[in-house]
Amino acid sequence: MDKRRTFSREFKLAAVKKVIEQGLSYAAVAKDLRVGENLVRKWKKSFDEDGTFQVEGIGSQSIQPS
Repeated sequence: MDKRRTFSREFKLAAVKKVIEQGLSYAAVAKDLRVGENLVRKWKKSFDEDGTFQVEGIGSQSIQPS
């Protein structure tokens, strides 16, 4: 019987960061990690929904007029 692979949160984050920060395609990341392209897309969507990649402190910087 086939066993379903499981991936840690850290593994998923590293995969999605390659797409976001390095600008790699979903296909390239998936191929490198030997997972399905749609799986990487699903992980990114999940992180977007739970706010993992939202920038903290928006509006905390004050901009002084010149």
